[in-house]
Amino acid sequence: MNAVRVRARFTTKQEGMLVMPLALTATMYAVFHGFGAVWGMPWGWLAGFVVYWSVWCLALPWWVLGGWDGVLDLFRSPTPLPARSRALLYPLLAIPLLLPFWNRFLPAVGEANLTVLLISLALGILIGVTEEILWRGVYIRLFPDNVWLGCIYPAVMFGLWHVAPLSIARSTAPGGTLGFVLYAIFLGLAYGIYAWKTGSIRDTTLAHIAHDTLGLSGFLFVH
Repeated sequence: MNAVRVRARFTTKQEGMLVMPLALTATMYAVFHGFGAVWGMPWGWLAGFVVYWSVWCLALPWWVLGGWDGVLDLFRSPTPLPARSRALLYPLLAIPLLLPFWNRFLPAVGEANLTVLLISLALGILIGVTEEILWRGVYIRLFPDNVWLGCIYPAVMFGLWHVAPLSIARSTAPGGTLGFVLYAIFLGLAYGIYAWKTGSIRDTTLAHIAHDTLGLSGFLFVH
């Protein structure tokens, strides 16, 4: 009697999303350097992000999830959680807000005019919505029963991809690029665990928007 060998197999889309972060990081590294050489900072940096948002964070999830209905379904109401779980998970949304609030918002908000605040909010919305779709939403849909691939792997790769934009816009945060990458991994894990547990990116998107708005990135465009 022949032995039957059973092995786990991934779908084509699952395999593609496991390779995707490496392709994204390499591609965007070249894009940021190309646009940076042409337009400099901050416009080359912004142009690079436009490519990132439109191609990787929107077009790719649209294809993987079968259209806009699949993308919008990522924002459905989170699965109701027991009180004990809520007490453990809600801090995952709140704790990452402390760093930009204390290190960036409080020291600089006194110098921020309305233009800086509006640009910061617009960038916060763009980054928060698009990154949650790609780095949290797609993975919790493709790997709903695998915490390593649905949460931990994309969190690590989310942190590492930031090497691309940081290669032309050095981080002024403590620890430089390495510190920024490690913090982004922490943020990715916090949001990833919450999204994976609740099956929704609605709350993590709101938290991500608030987080990036507090960074006051509008100062990059207003001198």
